[in-house]
Amino acid sequence: MKPKTLSESQDYLAECFVQHGNGYRAAREAGYSERGARMLLWPGILAACLVKAATMAADGHRPVARLVRRLREMAPASLAKGVNEHRFDGLPTVAEAYRLFRLALRLDEGRRGADGAAVVVVGVGEGGEGGAAPSPRGEGEALFPEIAEAISTSPRGKAASPSPQGEVDEIAPLAPPPLKLARAFGRLAKPSRYKALHGGRGSGKSHVFAELLVRRCFAAPTRAVCIREVQRSLDQSVKRLIEDKIQALGLGAAFTVQADRILGPPGPGGAQGGRIIFQGMQNHTAESIKSLEGYDIAWVEEAQSLSRRSLELLRPTIRRPGSELWFSWNPTRPDDPVDQLFRHGKPPPGTTLIEANWTANPHFPKVLKAEMEWDRDRDPDKYQHVWLGGYRRASEARVFRNWKVEAFETPPGSRFLFGADWGFARDPTVLLRCFLAGRTLYVDHEAYRIGCEIDRTPALFDAVPGARDWTIIADSARPETISFLQRHGFPRLRAAAKGAGSVKEGVEFLLSHDIVVHPRCRHLVDELALYSWRTDPRSGEILPELEDRENHAIDALRYALEGQRNGGTYDTSLDWVGSGSRW
Repeated sequence: MKPKTLSESQDYLAECFVQHGNGYRAAREAGYSERGARMLLWPGILAACLVKAATMAADGHRPVARLVRRLREMAPASLAKGVNEHRFDGLPTVAEAYRLFRLALRLDEGRRGADGAAVVVVGVGEGGEGGAAPSPRGEGEALFPEIAEAISTSPRGKAASPSPQGEVDEIAPLAPPPLKLARAFGRLAKPSRYKALHGGRGSGKSHVFAELLVRRCFAAPTRAVCIREVQRSLDQSVKRLIEDKIQALGLGAAFTVQADRILGPPGPGGAQGGRIIFQGMQNHTAESIKSLEGYDIAWVEEAQSLSRRSLELLRPTIRRPGSELWFSWNPTRPDDPVDQLFRHGKPPPGTTLIEANWTANPHFPKVLKAEMEWDRDRDPDKYQHVWLGGYRRASEARVFRNWKVEAFETPPGSRFLFGADWGFARDPTVLLRCFLAGRTLYVDHEAYRIGCEIDRTPALFDAVPGARDWTIIADSARPETISFLQRHGFPRLRAAAKGAGSVKEGVEFLLSHDIVVHPRCRHLVDELALYSWRTDPRSGEILPELEDRENHAIDALRYALEGQRNGGTYDTSLDWVGSGSRW
Protein backbone atom coordinates (compact mmCIF):
# COMPACT_ATOMS: atom_id res chain seq x y z
CA MET A 1 0.00 0.00 0.00
CA LYS A 2 1.29 3.47 -0.91
CA PRO A 3 2.28 5.52 2.18
CA LYS A 4 -0.11 8.32 3.09
CA THR A 5 1.68 11.62 3.50
CA LEU A 6 0.62 15.23 3.82
CA SER A 7 -0.26 16.84 0.52
CA GLU A 8 1.96 19.62 -0.75
CA SER A 9 -0.60 22.30 0.18
CA GLN A 10 -1.14 20.82 3.66
CA ASP A 11 2.59 20.74 4.31
CA TYR A 12 2.90 24.31 3.06
CA LEU A 13 0.06 25.35 5.38
CA ALA A 14 2.02 23.94 8.33
CA GLU A 15 5.21 25.61 7.09
CA CYS A 16 3.54 29.03 6.81
CA PHE A 17 1.97 28.71 10.25
CA VAL A 18 5.32 27.85 11.83
CA GLN A 19 6.90 30.93 10.28
CA HIS A 20 4.59 33.47 11.94
CA GLY A 21 1.95 31.73 14.09
CA ASN A 22 -1.07 33.32 12.35
CA GLY A 23 -3.52 30.65 11.26
CA TYR A 24 -5.69 32.84 9.02
CA ARG A 25 -2.68 34.29 7.26
CA ALA A 26 -1.15 30.82 6.83
CA ALA A 27 -4.39 29.55 5.27
CA ARG A 28 -4.42 32.40 2.76
CA GLU A 29 -0.74 31.90 1.92
CA ALA A 30 -1.34 28.18 1.31
CA GLY A 31 -4.23 28.90 -1.07
CA TYR A 32 -7.12 28.17 1.27
CA SER A 33 -9.88 30.45 2.52
CA GLU A 34 -9.50 31.68 6.08
CA ARG A 35 -11.62 28.72 7.17
CA GLY A 36 -8.67 26.59 6.14
CA ALA A 37 -7.05 27.64 9.40
CA ARG A 38 -9.20 24.96 11.05
CA MET A 39 -7.07 22.35 9.30
CA LEU A 40 -4.27 23.23 11.70
CA LEU A 41 -6.24 21.35 14.36
CA TRP A 42 -6.19 18.12 12.33
CA PRO A 43 -3.87 15.72 14.20
CA GLY A 44 -1.57 15.11 11.24
CA ILE A 45 -1.08 18.78 10.39
CA LEU A 46 -0.77 19.70 14.09
CA ALA A 47 1.94 17.05 14.50
CA ALA A 48 3.72 18.44 11.44
CA CYS A 49 3.62 21.96 12.93
CA LEU A 50 5.08 20.71 16.20
CA VAL A 51 7.87 18.82 14.46
CA LYS A 52 8.73 21.79 12.22
CA ALA A 53 8.85 24.11 15.26
CA ALA A 54 11.05 21.62 17.13
CA THR A 55 13.37 21.35 14.12
CA MET A 56 13.63 25.12 13.94
CA ALA A 57 14.54 25.32 17.64
CA ALA A 58 17.05 22.50 17.34
CA ASP A 59 18.74 24.44 14.52
CA GLY A 60 19.20 27.38 16.87
CA HIS A 61 16.32 29.53 15.59
CA ARG A 62 13.69 30.05 18.29
CA PRO A 63 10.16 30.19 16.86
CA VAL A 64 8.22 33.44 17.28
CA ALA A 65 6.48 33.83 20.63
CA ARG A 66 3.02 33.82 19.05
CA LEU A 67 3.59 30.40 17.49
CA VAL A 68 4.88 28.97 20.76
CA ARG A 69 1.78 30.24 22.61
CA ARG A 70 -0.60 28.87 20.00
CA LEU A 71 1.00 25.41 19.86
CA ARG A 72 1.01 25.25 23.67
CA GLU A 73 -2.75 25.85 23.51
CA MET A 74 -3.59 23.66 20.53
CA ALA A 75 -1.69 20.46 21.41
CA PRO A 76 -2.97 20.03 25.00
CA ALA A 77 -6.51 20.88 23.84
CA SER A 78 -6.28 18.22 21.13
CA LEU A 79 -4.93 15.61 23.54
CA ALA A 80 -7.55 16.46 26.15
CA LYS A 81 -10.21 15.58 23.56
CA GLY A 82 -8.51 12.25 22.87
CA VAL A 83 -7.27 13.35 19.45
CA ASN A 84 -3.78 11.91 19.05
CA GLU A 85 -3.42 9.37 16.22
CA HIS A 86 -3.49 10.27 12.53
CA ARG A 87 -3.19 8.50 9.19
CA PHE A 88 0.03 10.02 7.87
CA ASP A 89 3.26 8.06 7.66
CA GLY A 90 6.52 9.67 8.69
CA LEU A 91 5.01 11.75 11.49
CA PRO A 92 4.79 10.95 15.21
CA THR A 93 1.52 11.15 17.10
CA VAL A 94 0.44 14.50 18.48
CA ALA A 95 1.57 13.49 21.98
CA GLU A 96 5.05 12.48 20.81
CA ALA A 97 5.38 15.54 18.58
CA TYR A 98 4.36 17.78 21.46
CA ARG A 99 6.90 16.15 23.77
CA LEU A 100 9.60 16.68 21.14
CA PHE A 101 8.49 20.31 20.77
CA ARG A 102 8.61 20.94 24.54
CA LEU A 103 12.00 19.26 24.77
CA ALA A 104 13.45 21.37 21.94
CA LEU A 105 12.15 24.64 23.39
CA ARG A 106 12.81 23.70 27.05
CA LEU A 107 9.29 24.45 28.17
CA ASP A 108 9.12 22.12 31.17
CA GLU A 109 8.62 23.39 34.67
CA GLY A 110 11.39 25.68 35.98
CA ARG A 111 12.86 25.73 39.48
CA ARG A 112 16.05 26.68 41.29
CA GLY A 113 18.79 24.41 42.51
CA ALA A 114 20.47 24.39 45.89
CA ASP A 115 22.79 27.23 44.86
CA GLY A 116 19.89 29.41 43.83
CA ALA A 117 20.61 29.12 40.10
CA ALA A 118 17.61 28.81 37.82
CA VAL A 119 17.17 25.39 36.24
CA VAL A 120 14.71 23.71 33.93
CA VAL A 121 13.54 20.14 34.34
CA VAL A 122 13.94 18.26 31.09
CA GLY A 123 11.63 15.31 30.57
CA VAL A 124 7.95 14.50 31.01
CA GLY A 125 6.61 12.65 34.02
CA GLU A 126 4.27 9.71 33.82
CA GLY A 127 1.21 10.57 31.82
CA GLY A 128 2.79 13.62 30.18
CA GLU A 129 0.75 16.74 29.41
CA GLY A 130 -2.70 16.17 28.00
CA GLY A 131 -2.97 12.69 29.44
CA ALA A 132 -0.88 10.82 26.88
CA ALA A 133 1.91 8.69 28.37
CA PRO A 134 5.11 8.82 26.31
CA SER A 135 7.16 5.75 25.59
CA PRO A 136 10.66 5.32 27.12
CA ARG A 137 12.12 6.76 23.96
CA GLY A 138 9.55 8.59 21.92
CA GLU A 139 8.71 7.60 18.39
CA GLY A 140 9.26 11.26 17.50
CA GLU A 141 12.92 10.92 18.43
CA ALA A 142 13.17 7.69 16.47
CA LEU A 143 11.64 9.32 13.37
CA PHE A 144 13.62 12.54 13.75
CA PRO A 145 16.95 11.58 15.34
CA GLU A 146 18.63 14.73 14.01
CA ILE A 147 16.36 16.86 16.23
CA ALA A 148 17.15 14.84 19.34
CA GLU A 149 20.85 14.98 18.48
CA ALA A 150 20.74 18.74 17.96
CA ILE A 151 18.96 19.19 21.28
CA SER A 152 21.48 17.02 23.14
CA THR A 153 24.44 18.96 21.73
CA SER A 154 22.83 22.41 22.02
CA PRO A 155 25.08 25.01 23.70
CA ARG A 156 22.13 25.83 25.96
CA GLY A 157 22.79 22.62 27.86
CA LYS A 158 22.38 18.89 27.40
CA ALA A 159 18.79 17.74 27.29
CA ALA A 160 18.19 14.19 28.49
CA SER A 161 15.17 11.99 27.69
CA PRO A 162 12.91 10.81 30.48
CA SER A 163 13.56 7.40 31.92
CA PRO A 164 11.10 4.50 31.47
CA GLN A 165 9.71 5.28 34.92
CA GLY A 166 9.10 8.91 33.97
CA GLU A 167 11.87 10.17 36.26
CA VAL A 168 13.88 13.28 35.53
CA ASP A 169 17.26 12.33 34.10
CA GLU A 170 19.03 15.66 34.27
CA ILE A 171 18.57 19.25 35.36
CA ALA A 172 19.86 21.72 32.80
CA PRO A 173 20.69 25.38 33.51
CA LEU A 174 18.22 28.00 32.33
CA ALA A 175 19.73 31.25 31.13
CA PRO A 176 18.92 33.99 28.62
CA PRO A 177 21.19 34.64 25.66
CA PRO A 178 23.94 37.26 26.14
CA LEU A 179 22.70 40.85 26.33
CA LYS A 180 23.19 42.70 23.04
CA LEU A 181 22.10 46.33 23.19
CA ALA A 182 22.27 48.68 20.23
CA ARG A 183 25.05 51.22 20.65
CA ALA A 184 22.61 54.03 21.47
CA PHE A 185 21.28 52.10 24.47
CA GLY A 186 24.57 50.77 25.83
CA ARG A 187 24.63 53.05 28.90
CA LEU A 188 21.31 51.62 30.11
CA ALA A 189 23.05 48.40 31.14
CA LYS A 190 24.74 50.22 34.03
CA PRO A 191 22.88 51.12 37.25
CA SER A 192 21.60 54.70 37.59
CA ARG A 193 18.89 56.34 39.64
CA TYR A 194 17.09 57.74 36.58
CA LYS A 195 17.03 56.22 33.11
CA ALA A 196 15.32 58.65 30.74
CA LEU A 197 14.83 57.45 27.18
CA HIS A 198 13.08 59.75 24.71
CA GLY A 199 12.70 59.78 20.94
CA GLY A 200 10.47 58.94 18.03
CA ARG A 201 8.50 55.92 16.99
CA GLY A 202 10.32 52.75 15.94
CA SER A 203 13.41 53.38 18.05
CA GLY A 204 12.84 50.29 20.19
CA LYS A 205 12.64 52.23 23.48
CA SER A 206 9.91 50.06 25.00
CA HIS A 207 11.52 46.85 23.78
CA VAL A 208 14.85 47.75 25.39
CA PHE A 209 13.30 48.56 28.75
CA ALA A 210 11.11 45.41 28.60
CA GLU A 211 14.15 43.21 27.98
CA LEU A 212 16.21 44.87 30.70
CA LEU A 213 13.33 44.45 33.16
CA VAL A 214 12.93 40.73 32.38
CA ARG A 215 16.66 40.15 32.74
CA ARG A 216 16.77 42.04 36.04
CA CYS A 217 13.86 40.03 37.46
CA PHE A 218 15.44 36.77 36.33
CA ALA A 219 18.85 37.58 37.79
CA ALA A 220 17.53 38.45 41.26
CA PRO A 221 14.13 38.83 42.97
CA THR A 222 12.95 42.29 41.90
CA ARG A 223 9.78 44.21 42.58
CA ALA A 224 8.85 46.37 39.61
CA VAL A 225 5.84 48.53 38.77
CA CYS A 226 4.98 49.57 35.22
CA ILE A 227 3.15 52.88 35.24
CA ARG A 228 1.07 55.08 32.99
CA GLU A 229 -0.74 58.24 33.93
CA VAL A 230 -4.10 56.64 33.05
CA GLN A 231 -4.61 52.89 32.84
CA ARG A 232 -8.15 51.59 32.76
CA SER A 233 -7.22 48.07 31.70
CA LEU A 234 -4.14 45.90 31.22
CA ASP A 235 -4.62 46.27 27.45
CA GLN A 236 -3.20 49.78 27.89
CA SER A 237 -0.12 48.47 29.73
CA VAL A 238 3.18 46.94 28.59
CA LYS A 239 2.22 43.56 30.09
CA ARG A 240 1.91 41.77 26.74
CA LEU A 241 5.24 43.20 25.59
CA ILE A 242 6.95 41.89 28.73
CA GLU A 243 5.33 38.46 28.27
CA ASP A 244 6.66 38.35 24.69
CA LYS A 245 10.14 39.28 25.90
CA ILE A 246 10.07 36.48 28.47
CA GLN A 247 9.34 33.97 25.72
CA ALA A 248 11.83 35.51 23.28
CA LEU A 249 14.59 35.19 25.88
CA GLY A 250 13.68 31.53 26.50
CA LEU A 251 12.71 32.20 30.13
CA GLY A 252 9.08 31.09 30.06
CA ALA A 253 9.77 28.35 32.58
CA ALA A 254 11.10 30.83 35.14
CA PHE A 255 8.10 33.22 35.24
CA THR A 256 4.46 32.81 36.18
CA VAL A 257 2.09 35.03 34.21
CA GLN A 258 -1.09 35.85 36.10
CA ALA A 259 -4.09 37.94 35.11
CA ASP A 260 -2.88 41.17 36.68
CA ARG A 261 0.84 40.58 37.34
CA ILE A 262 3.91 38.57 36.43
CA LEU A 263 5.76 36.62 39.12
CA GLY A 264 9.51 36.10 38.85
CA PRO A 265 11.49 33.00 39.78
CA PRO A 266 12.14 32.30 43.48
CA GLY A 267 15.34 33.50 45.09
CA PRO A 268 18.17 31.40 46.59
CA GLY A 269 17.01 28.79 49.07
CA GLY A 270 13.41 29.10 47.86
CA ALA A 271 13.10 32.73 48.98
CA GLN A 272 10.13 34.68 47.65
CA GLY A 273 10.66 35.84 44.10
CA GLY A 274 9.95 39.22 42.57
CA ARG A 275 6.91 40.55 40.79
CA ILE A 276 5.92 42.97 38.04
CA ILE A 277 2.66 44.89 38.50
CA PHE A 278 0.85 47.45 36.33
CA GLN A 279 -0.82 50.61 37.61
CA GLY A 280 -2.13 54.04 36.63
CA MET A 281 -0.80 57.02 38.58
CA GLN A 282 -4.08 58.89 38.30
CA ASN A 283 -5.63 56.40 40.71
CA HIS A 284 -3.05 57.06 43.43
CA THR A 285 -3.26 59.41 46.37
CA ALA A 286 -0.52 60.54 48.76
CA GLU A 287 -1.52 57.62 50.99
CA SER A 288 -2.03 54.88 48.42
CA ILE A 289 1.29 55.59 46.70
CA LYS A 290 3.03 54.35 49.85
CA SER A 291 2.24 50.80 48.74
CA LEU A 292 5.08 51.16 46.20
CA GLU A 293 7.76 52.15 48.72
CA GLY A 294 9.31 48.67 48.71
CA TYR A 295 9.68 48.50 44.93
CA ASP A 296 13.03 48.39 43.14
CA ILE A 297 12.03 49.71 39.72
CA ALA A 298 9.28 51.99 38.42
CA TRP A 299 8.99 52.14 34.64
CA VAL A 300 6.82 54.99 33.33
CA GLU A 301 5.78 54.31 29.73
CA GLU A 302 4.25 57.15 27.64
CA ALA A 303 5.83 59.47 30.19
CA GLN A 304 4.90 62.57 28.19
CA SER A 305 1.38 62.15 29.62
CA LEU A 306 2.57 62.02 33.24
CA SER A 307 1.19 64.95 35.25
CA ARG A 308 3.33 67.11 37.52
CA ARG A 309 1.37 65.83 40.52
CA SER A 310 2.08 62.20 39.58
CA LEU A 311 5.75 62.89 39.04
CA GLU A 312 6.05 64.58 42.43
CA LEU A 313 4.29 61.64 44.11
CA LEU A 314 6.35 58.97 42.39
CA ARG A 315 9.94 60.23 42.72
CA PRO A 316 10.26 60.13 46.54
CA THR A 317 8.20 56.92 46.79
CA ILE A 318 10.67 54.67 44.98
CA ARG A 319 13.38 54.93 47.63
CA ARG A 320 14.99 51.54 48.30
CA PRO A 321 18.80 51.44 48.07
CA GLY A 322 19.72 50.87 44.44
CA SER A 323 16.16 51.57 43.22
CA GLU A 324 15.69 53.06 39.76
CA LEU A 325 13.07 55.12 37.92
CA TRP A 326 12.77 54.52 34.18
CA PHE A 327 11.00 56.89 31.80
CA SER A 328 10.31 56.30 28.11
CA TRP A 329 8.42 58.79 25.98
CA ASN A 330 7.90 60.49 22.64
CA PRO A 331 8.09 64.24 23.40
CA THR A 332 4.98 66.32 22.79
CA ARG A 333 5.57 69.77 24.30
CA PRO A 334 8.57 71.36 26.00
CA ASP A 335 6.42 72.18 29.04
CA ASP A 336 5.47 68.55 29.72
CA PRO A 337 6.64 67.73 33.27
CA VAL A 338 8.93 64.89 32.20
CA ASP A 339 10.66 67.15 29.67
CA GLN A 340 10.98 69.91 32.23
CA LEU A 341 12.62 67.45 34.64
CA PHE A 342 15.19 65.95 32.27
CA ARG A 343 15.66 68.17 29.23
CA HIS A 344 15.36 71.76 30.44
CA GLY A 345 18.02 72.73 32.92
CA LYS A 346 20.26 70.36 34.82
CA PRO A 347 18.68 66.86 35.25
CA PRO A 348 18.55 65.16 38.67
CA PRO A 349 21.76 63.52 39.97
CA GLY A 350 22.36 60.01 38.67
CA THR A 351 20.49 60.51 35.39
CA THR A 352 21.20 58.54 32.23
CA LEU A 353 19.50 60.58 29.49
CA ILE A 354 19.37 59.09 25.99
CA GLU A 355 17.73 60.29 22.80
CA ALA A 356 16.98 57.44 20.40
CA ASN A 357 15.08 57.49 17.13
CA TRP A 358 14.48 54.94 14.40
CA THR A 359 18.07 55.32 13.21
CA ALA A 360 19.23 53.81 16.53
CA ASN A 361 17.28 50.61 15.97
CA PRO A 362 19.24 48.02 13.95
CA HIS A 363 16.05 45.93 13.70
CA PHE A 364 13.84 48.76 12.39
CA PRO A 365 11.09 46.91 10.45
CA LYS A 366 10.72 47.47 6.72
CA VAL A 367 6.99 48.10 7.10
CA LEU A 368 7.68 50.94 9.54
CA LYS A 369 10.37 52.33 7.27
CA ALA A 370 7.80 52.62 4.49
CA GLU A 371 5.44 54.46 6.84
CA MET A 372 8.25 56.74 8.00
CA GLU A 373 9.30 57.64 4.46
CA TRP A 374 5.69 58.32 3.53
CA ASP A 375 5.32 60.74 6.45
CA ARG A 376 8.69 62.34 5.68
CA ASP A 377 7.63 63.08 2.11
CA ARG A 378 4.13 64.36 2.79
CA ASP A 379 4.39 66.05 6.20
CA PRO A 380 7.82 67.13 7.48
CA ASP A 381 6.31 68.44 10.74
CA LYS A 382 4.77 65.08 11.55
CA TYR A 383 7.99 63.31 10.54
CA GLN A 384 9.97 65.48 12.96
CA HIS A 385 7.56 64.76 15.81
CA VAL A 386 6.56 61.13 15.27
CA TRP A 387 9.81 59.68 13.93
CA LEU A 388 12.54 62.04 15.16
CA GLY A 389 11.11 62.78 18.59
CA GLY A 390 10.67 66.52 18.04
CA TYR A 391 8.02 68.59 19.78
CA ARG A 392 4.69 69.04 18.07
CA ARG A 393 4.57 72.25 16.08
CA ALA A 394 1.58 74.57 15.97
CA SER A 395 2.10 76.50 12.74
CA GLU A 396 -0.26 79.14 11.43
CA ALA A 397 -1.71 76.61 9.00
CA ARG A 398 -2.98 74.30 11.74
CA VAL A 399 -6.76 74.11 11.83
CA PHE A 400 -7.51 73.17 15.43
CA ARG A 401 -6.34 75.13 18.45
CA ASN A 402 -9.49 74.68 20.55
CA TRP A 403 -8.60 71.34 22.11
CA LYS A 404 -6.63 69.75 24.90
CA VAL A 405 -5.70 66.28 26.12
CA GLU A 406 -7.03 65.52 29.55
CA ALA A 407 -8.09 62.41 31.43
CA PHE A 408 -11.71 62.55 32.59
CA GLU A 409 -14.47 60.33 33.91
CA THR A 410 -17.46 59.94 31.61
CA PRO A 411 -20.60 60.99 33.52
CA PRO A 412 -23.29 58.31 33.91
CA GLY A 413 -26.28 58.85 31.66
CA SER A 414 -24.27 60.58 28.93
CA ARG A 415 -25.85 60.58 25.48
CA PHE A 416 -23.15 59.12 23.27
CA LEU A 417 -22.49 59.98 19.64
CA PHE A 418 -20.56 57.54 17.44
CA GLY A 419 -18.85 58.19 14.12
CA ALA A 420 -16.98 55.79 11.80
CA ASP A 421 -14.65 56.20 8.85
CA TRP A 422 -13.67 53.30 6.58
CA GLY A 423 -10.13 52.43 5.60
CA PHE A 424 -8.76 52.06 2.08
CA ALA A 425 -5.38 50.35 1.55
CA ARG A 426 -3.08 52.30 3.90
CA ASP A 427 -5.91 54.32 5.42
CA PRO A 428 -7.29 53.27 8.81
CA THR A 429 -10.76 52.16 9.83
CA VAL A 430 -11.81 54.37 12.75
CA LEU A 431 -14.62 54.45 15.30
CA LEU A 432 -14.95 57.29 17.85
CA ARG A 433 -17.27 57.78 20.80
CA CYS A 434 -18.00 61.27 22.09
CA PHE A 435 -20.61 63.31 23.97
CA LEU A 436 -21.54 66.97 24.36
CA ALA A 437 -21.81 68.93 27.60
CA GLY A 438 -22.90 72.42 26.66
CA ARG A 439 -20.31 73.83 24.25
CA THR A 440 -17.69 71.27 25.26
CA LEU A 441 -17.17 68.15 23.19
CA TYR A 442 -15.63 65.19 25.02
CA VAL A 443 -14.07 62.28 23.12
CA ASP A 444 -13.48 59.27 25.38
CA HIS A 445 -12.94 56.18 23.20
CA GLU A 446 -11.25 55.36 19.91
CA ALA A 447 -10.78 52.24 17.77
CA TYR A 448 -8.21 52.59 14.98
CA ARG A 449 -6.61 50.00 12.70
CA ILE A 450 -4.81 50.21 9.37
CA GLY A 451 -5.58 47.44 6.87
CA CYS A 452 -8.60 46.17 8.78
CA GLU A 453 -10.40 43.49 6.76
CA ILE A 454 -14.18 43.84 6.59
CA ASP A 455 -14.75 40.63 8.59
CA ARG A 456 -12.48 41.95 11.37
CA THR A 457 -14.30 45.27 11.65
CA PRO A 458 -16.99 44.07 14.13
CA ALA A 459 -14.25 42.96 16.56
CA LEU A 460 -12.49 46.31 16.12
CA PHE A 461 -15.71 48.23 16.84
CA ASP A 462 -16.36 46.10 19.93
CA ALA A 463 -13.29 47.73 21.47
CA VAL A 464 -15.43 50.86 21.95
CA PRO A 465 -17.98 50.41 24.77
CA GLY A 466 -21.61 50.58 23.66
CA ALA A 467 -20.87 50.43 19.94
CA ARG A 468 -23.60 47.84 19.33
CA ASP A 469 -26.19 49.75 21.35
CA TRP A 470 -26.06 53.27 19.92
CA THR A 471 -26.51 54.79 16.47
CA ILE A 472 -23.26 55.02 14.50
CA ILE A 473 -23.01 57.53 11.66
CA ALA A 474 -20.51 56.26 9.11
CA ASP A 475 -18.91 57.38 5.88
CA SER A 476 -21.41 56.67 3.09
CA ALA A 477 -18.69 55.91 0.55
CA ARG A 478 -18.72 52.21 1.47
CA PRO A 479 -22.35 50.99 1.34
CA GLU A 480 -21.21 47.35 1.20
CA THR A 481 -19.31 47.80 4.47
CA ILE A 482 -22.31 49.47 6.09
CA SER A 483 -24.54 46.59 4.97
CA PHE A 484 -22.09 44.01 6.32
CA LEU A 485 -21.88 45.70 9.72
CA GLN A 486 -25.67 46.02 9.91
CA ARG A 487 -25.96 42.27 9.35
CA HIS A 488 -23.26 41.46 11.90
CA GLY A 489 -24.41 43.05 15.11
CA PHE A 490 -24.61 46.76 14.31
CA PRO A 491 -28.16 47.29 13.00
CA ARG A 492 -28.15 50.97 14.13
CA LEU A 493 -25.25 51.91 11.85
CA ARG A 494 -26.34 54.65 9.41
CA ALA A 495 -24.74 56.32 6.37
CA ALA A 496 -23.72 59.96 6.73
CA ALA A 497 -25.59 62.46 4.59
CA LYS A 498 -22.40 64.30 3.56
CA GLY A 499 -23.04 66.50 0.54
CA ALA A 500 -21.39 69.61 -0.90
CA GLY A 501 -19.60 71.69 1.70
CA SER A 502 -20.17 69.12 4.45
CA VAL A 503 -16.45 68.87 5.29
CA LYS A 504 -16.01 72.60 5.92
CA GLU A 505 -19.31 72.78 7.78
CA GLY A 506 -18.29 69.88 9.98
CA VAL A 507 -14.89 71.43 10.73
CA GLU A 508 -16.51 74.80 11.54
CA PHE A 509 -18.90 73.02 13.91
CA LEU A 510 -15.95 71.39 15.66
CA LEU A 511 -14.18 74.76 15.87
CA SER A 512 -17.21 76.23 17.61
CA HIS A 513 -16.71 73.87 20.59
CA ASP A 514 -14.03 73.31 23.19
CA ILE A 515 -12.73 69.79 22.56
CA VAL A 516 -11.40 67.58 25.35
CA VAL A 517 -9.73 64.36 24.22
CA HIS A 518 -8.95 61.47 26.55
CA PRO A 519 -5.27 60.40 26.40
CA ARG A 520 -6.21 56.92 25.17
CA CYS A 521 -7.50 58.47 21.89
CA ARG A 522 -3.94 59.01 20.69
CA HIS A 523 -4.65 58.95 16.94
CA LEU A 524 -7.24 61.71 17.23
CA VAL A 525 -4.69 63.69 19.28
CA ASP A 526 -2.13 63.29 16.45
CA GLU A 527 -4.62 64.44 13.85
CA LEU A 528 -5.87 67.44 15.79
CA ALA A 529 -2.26 68.55 16.22
CA LEU A 530 -1.37 68.17 12.54
CA TYR A 531 -4.55 68.84 10.54
CA SER A 532 -3.87 71.90 8.38
CA TRP A 533 -5.13 74.33 5.80
CA ARG A 534 -3.41 74.08 2.45
CA THR A 535 -0.57 76.47 1.72
CA ASP A 536 0.58 77.81 -1.63
CA PRO A 537 3.86 75.98 -2.37
CA ARG A 538 5.36 79.11 -3.99
CA SER A 539 4.21 81.96 -1.79
CA GLY A 540 3.55 80.10 1.45
CA GLU A 541 0.14 81.77 1.65
CA ILE A 542 -2.46 79.87 3.66
CA LEU A 543 -5.38 78.92 1.43
CA PRO A 544 -9.03 78.49 2.49
CA GLU A 545 -8.90 74.80 1.57
CA LEU A 546 -8.41 71.86 3.90
CA GLU A 547 -5.65 69.33 3.37
CA ASP A 548 -7.18 65.94 2.64
CA ARG A 549 -4.78 63.99 4.87
CA GLU A 550 -4.31 63.15 8.54
CA ASN A 551 -8.06 63.39 8.97
CA HIS A 552 -9.55 59.91 9.37
CA ALA A 553 -10.33 60.26 13.07
CA ILE A 554 -11.46 63.85 12.45
CA ASP A 555 -13.80 62.62 9.70
CA ALA A 556 -15.26 60.06 12.13
CA LEU A 557 -15.77 62.86 14.64
CA ARG A 558 -17.55 64.99 12.02
CA TYR A 559 -19.87 62.12 11.17
CA ALA A 560 -20.67 61.54 14.83
CA LEU A 561 -21.84 65.15 15.14
CA GLU A 562 -23.73 65.30 11.85
CA GLY A 563 -27.13 65.12 13.54
CA GLN A 564 -26.19 67.85 16.03
CA ARG A 565 -24.89 70.07 13.25
CA ASN A 566 -28.12 69.65 11.31
CA GLY A 567 -30.30 70.43 14.29
CA GLY A 568 -30.83 66.82 15.31
CA THR A 569 -32.39 65.79 12.00
CA TYR A 570 -31.21 62.19 12.01
CA ASP A 571 -33.38 59.54 13.59
CA THR A 572 -32.40 58.90 17.22
CA SER A 573 -35.21 56.49 17.97
CA LEU A 574 -32.79 53.61 18.17
CA ASP A 575 -30.37 55.33 20.55
CA TRP A 576 -29.86 54.49 24.18
CA VAL A 577 -30.68 57.45 26.41
CA GLY A 578 -30.69 58.31 30.09
CA SER A 579 -29.39 55.60 32.39
CA GLY A 580 -29.85 52.75 29.94
CA SER A 581 -33.54 52.78 28.94
CA ARG A 582 -34.29 52.52 25.24
CA TRP A 583 -36.48 55.16 23.65
